Amino acid sequence: MESTYMGDFCRVSLLEKHVNEVIGDAKCDGLAESSTKKGSQGELNTVEKELKELLGREEREDYRYILLATLGHTFVLNGKYEDAIQLLKPLNSAPQNQDPTTQLNYLCVARIKKIAVLGMAYEATNQLDDAINEYEGADDLASSHSSAEALLWAERLYYRFAKLATTARYSDSKVTLAAFKGYRTVSRILMSKGRRMTNTPEDNKRRMEMLNQYLFYASSVFRNDPNNRALVKETREASETYEHYLFENANFPTTSETNQPIEQYVDVIMANWELETSFKGVVNRVYNEDEISHSKTVLFSLRKAVSLTFHSCSIMRHLVMLLTALGEYDEALAAFDTYMSYQEKYRIRVESGGELENESGDPNGLVVKVASRVIVIYSHVLRDGKKAKECADRMQSWLVERDHLVDDDMDVVAEAHASLGRAYALYSEGITSEAEYKLTVDVAMQHFQKSLDLRPRDTTVYLDSALLFVRRGDISSALTNVKNGLMHNQDHLPSWNMLALLLSAQEEYATAIKVVNNALWKFEQQHGQPELLLDEDKRALIQVKVTQVALIETSEGPIAAMDCLPDVFTLFNALYPHFNNMNGHAHVNGESEKLSLTNGYGTLKDEKRADQTSKEASKRPRRSRSLLRRRRSMSGQVTAIQRSLSERRKRQSGTAVNASIPVKQKRTNPETKLLREIWLWISAIYRRADLLQDADQAIVEAEELMGPTADTHAETGILISKERPVRAMEEFESALDDEPDNIKAVLGLAQVILAHSRAANPKLSEDAHSVFISEKDELAAHARILSLLETIVQTSPGRHTSEAWYLLSQYYDISNRENELQSALWKSVALEEARAVRDYDCAKTF
Repeated sequence: MESTYMGDFCRVSLLEKHVNEVIGDAKCDGLAESSTKKGSQGELNTVEKELKELLGREEREDYRYILLATLGHTFVLNGKYEDAIQLLKPLNSAPQNQDPTTQLNYLCVARIKKIAVLGMAYEATNQLDDAINEYEGADDLASSHSSAEALLWAERLYYRFAKLATTARYSDSKVTLAAFKGYRTVSRILMSKGRRMTNTPEDNKRRMEMLNQYLFYASSVFRNDPNNRALVKETREASETYEHYLFENANFPTTSETNQPIEQYVDVIMANWELETSFKGVVNRVYNEDEISHSKTVLFSLRKAVSLTFHSCSIMRHLVMLLTALGEYDEALAAFDTYMSYQEKYRIRVESGGELENESGDPNGLVVKVASRVIVIYSHVLRDGKKAKECADRMQSWLVERDHLVDDDMDVVAEAHASLGRAYALYSEGITSEAEYKLTVDVAMQHFQKSLDLRPRDTTVYLDSALLFVRRGDISSALTNVKNGLMHNQDHLPSWNMLALLLSAQEEYATAIKVVNNALWKFEQQHGQPELLLDEDKRALIQVKVTQVALIETSEGPIAAMDCLPDVFTLFNALYPHFNNMNGHAHVNGESEKLSLTNGYGTLKDEKRADQTSKEASKRPRRSRSLLRRRRSMSGQVTAIQRSLSERRKRQSGTAVNASIPVKQKRTNPETKLLREIWLWISAIYRRADLLQDADQAIVEAEELMGPTADTHAETGILISKERPVRAMEEFESALDDEPDNIKAVLGLAQVILAHSRAANPKLSEDAHSVFISEKDELAAHARILSLLETIVQTSPGRHTSEAWYLLSQYYDISNRENELQSALWKSVALEEARAVRDYDCAKTF
C-alpha cells in the first residue's frame, strides 16, 4: 500500500514541479489551471482518477488526509474550484501520524498544502473573506517544519495570504502584518538553508519583492503609531530580512545602472530610525544606549549600501545625518564633502542639459537641511568660525527664496537661516577689520531675522540675535529679543541667564537676582533627576547659578558671595553624581548636602532677601563708571602669599571650600573642564575678598584636574602681581606660551608693566623695585605690550572687553598717540556702559 501510495504521490509531485514555474498573481502561482503546461491536462485527469480510487479503499485517516489534500490540488490545477472547496472544507484539522516509523512523514506537508489549496479555491471563486479566514488558520504551522517541500508550500501559502491581505478591500493591519510576518519567517528559514535549497533567480526576485512590500507596509503602519514598541521590533525584523536578500543579490552598478532599489531601502530604514529615535540637544545627538546600539546597526547598513551604489546623493546625505547623531563628527564632515561634490556635479549636469544616465540628486531643501546640520557641528561642537562660514557660503546657492516655498519647507529654511546667522556670527569673532566685522554681524542679524520671520517661536534665535545687539551696545533691543524668546519657551535657561546679565548692565541687580532665582526654582521643581540632563543643559544650569553668585557679589560684596559657593558644588555633585568614579569626589566641607538651586533665596515664595538687597542697593551710590575702578578689579588687592610657588601643588588646610579630587588621570571631558572653570572663578572671588591663600588653593584644585593651563598661569599671575611682579610676569608669559591670545594673561602682563613703568608713573620712587633691567628694556616691554593689546582688541573677546581698551589707551598715552588714546578711551567707556556682572558669552549657544 505504502509503495503504491508513494508512487502515485511522486507522479503528482512531478506534475507539480512542471506547473510550478512562477508564483505570481491568483492565476499564475502554481495552483491555478492557467499555470499548467500544454499536454499536462490528460495526465492530471489520470492522476485525479487514480487518487479517487485510492481514497475509495484507504481507511487510515492520516493517509486519507494526504490523498484528499493532493486531490484538492489536482482539482484546482484543473480549474475545478468548487469541487476543491467541497472536498477540503470538511477537513478542519489533520489527524495524528499513525505510522511514526515512516521516514518520509508527508502529513505535515499535506496540512500546509490543504490550507494553501483551499484558500486559493476561495480566492478563485471570489470568496475572499473565507480565503482570509483559511489562511489565518495556518498560524505558525507553516514555519514549524523544515522539510524542503513543507517550506515551499508555506511560502506559497503566505505569499497568497499577503497578496490578498494587502488588497484595498482589507484594512486590518493586524491580519496583514501576520501574513507578512509568516512570509518573513519562512524566508528566513529558506535563507538559513543556503545552498541546500535550490533557489532560482526568480525565487530570489519574488522573495525580495514580497519582503520589500512587507517593509514598506510595516513602516507605514509604524508611522501611524510611532510609540508602539511591537511595531518598532517588526520594522527592524522586516528590514533585516529584506536587507539580506537585497544586498546578497546586488552588484556594484555601472554608470548606466540605477541605485534605486538600495536607495529606496535606505530611505525607508532611515525614516523609521528617525521616528523611533530620540534626538536631543542642538546637534540632534542620540544618547539612549539602546538607540545608540540600533543606530550603529543602521550605520553598518548604510556603509554597505555606499559600497553597492554609484554616486548616491541620498545615501550619502543619510550617512551625514546618522554619523552626526552618533557624534562621529570627523566622518560626518568627510561624508558631507563627498555628498556636496556629488550634488554639485549633478546640478552642473542638469543645468548644462547633459545626460543624467540614471543618476539622481537631492532637491534643494534636502541639501539645505544637511548643510544646516554640518554648520551646527562647526559652530557648536568644533567652534570653527572659518569652516562654518565656508559651509554657509557653500549652502547659500541652494537656499530657495521665501516666495517659492511651500509650507513644508518653511521650517527647513528657517533652520537654514538660523544656522547661517550663527556661522557668520561665529566667524565675525575672528575678523580683524572693523569694517568687515560690522558687515558680517549685519549679515548674521539679517539671517536671524529671516529665520524669525519664518519661525517666530524660536527662543534660541531670539537669544542669538540678542547677543549681537549687545555687541552693538544696544541693550534695549537685546532685552526685547530675550523677552520675546522667553514668551515662547519659559524653560530656556540660557535666555534667563542673558536676561539677568542685561538687567545687571542696567544696574537692576535686585530684579536680576529675582530672575535667576525664579528660573532656578522653576527648574528645580520640574527636574527631579538633574543628572539625566544633557551636558549642554547641565552647563547652562551651572552658568545660571554662577550668575546668581556674581550678582550677589556685585550687590553685597565678595564675602556674601562666598556663602553661596558651597551651593555651587552641591549643584555640580547633583548634576555629575558619577564624577567620583573618574576624578574623585567634589564635596563641600566634607559633607553631602541636598540639592537646592536657590537655597531658599529669591524663590517665588520667598523673596525677602532679594527685597532687602533691593533696599540696600538703593541706599548705595550707583556703580562708578570710573575706568580706574576697572584697574583695581583686574589687579586685585593682592598681598603677600605665605608660601613658595614651588610648593603650589601641596595641599593646604583651612580652605573655605575643599574639594578632594586626587590627581589620578588628567581628563578633558566636559564635566572636568566645567569644574576647572568653577575653581578658577572661585579663586577670583577669594582674591577680591583678600583671602589669598584660599585663592591660591582654588588654583591648585583647578590644576589637579587638568594640569597647569594658560588660565591657571594667568590667574596665578594676577594673584601675586603686587607682591611678586617678576614671578607674576613669568606666569603670564607661560600662559602666553600655551595660548598666545589668552586675554587674561595679556591684560595681567600689561597691568604689571604699567604699574612699574616710570613713563606711566613719573613719581615712582627711585628705591622702588623695578621689573626692568634698564630703560631700554622698559621701552621694549612697552612696545611688546602695545602690540599685544592692539592685536587682542581686533578680535573677540578682546574687541568687547573694556579693560583691554582702557589699558590700550594708557599705552597710547605713554607713546603720545593722542588720537588713538581718545578713540580707545571712548571705546572703553562705551563697553563699560553695557558691561554686565559676567561676560555675555556665558549665555550664548554657539
